Amino acid sequence: MKNLILVILFLNIALFNSIIANETLQSDNLFLKGIIIAKSKKQVTVKVTSNICNGIRNFKVAKESILRKLDEKQFIGFIINTSYCENNKIYTILEVIKQ
Repeated sequence: MKNLILVILFLNIALFNSIIANETLQSDNLFLKGIIIAKSKKQVTVKVTSNICNGIRNFKVAKESILRKLDEKQFIGFIINTSYCENNKIYTILEVIKQ
């Protein structure tokens, strides 16, 4: 009986630690769609057509290789480093999915 209680206690602690680790390591990103209006060396201007973050916005790019693949007037889907948008804030594009 004592061993059973120790096993149950151990499993509860392991489960609790797993839940805490997942919540702290998990990051929420946002998928958006839009048309590239302009690009510079480290920044892209996109007319976002998604309901969330709708409008013309500037984004940084996480990798230079992403920037090289983008052309003006190109329609793209992309992932940014947040789960919400604020006006006048520049978010980072983590990945691009060409449409």
